[in-house]
Amino acid sequence: MAAYMVLDIEWHDEQVMESYRQTVAPLLERYGAKLVLRGTTTVALEGDWTPAWLVVFEFPSIERARAFYDAPEYREVVPQRLHASTANVILVEGVERRS
Repeated sequence: MAAYMVLDIEWHDEQVMESYRQTVAPLLERYGAKLVLRGTTTVALEGDWTPAWLVVFEFPSIERARAFYDAPEYREVVPQRLHASTANVILVEGVERRS
């Protein structure tokens, strides 16, 4: 069953962001992640959540998503992201599709 990593991120350093993206992109691919959405234009229909930059990745399973997040190669670059951004990151399991 698919799992989704949802990031609400605000970058404070564009150079670090670009470096981080180039490092992380091949890792995401290695763990089977697919970019579902990325953007800054959101419309709040209820509540007051206004993400700065919303990103969603689909992984084949929650286990693959955790394997990516816990991978030593990713853990090496996390401090870079934490220093250059403010973010909320969640992992949510998808639903089983029925025919």
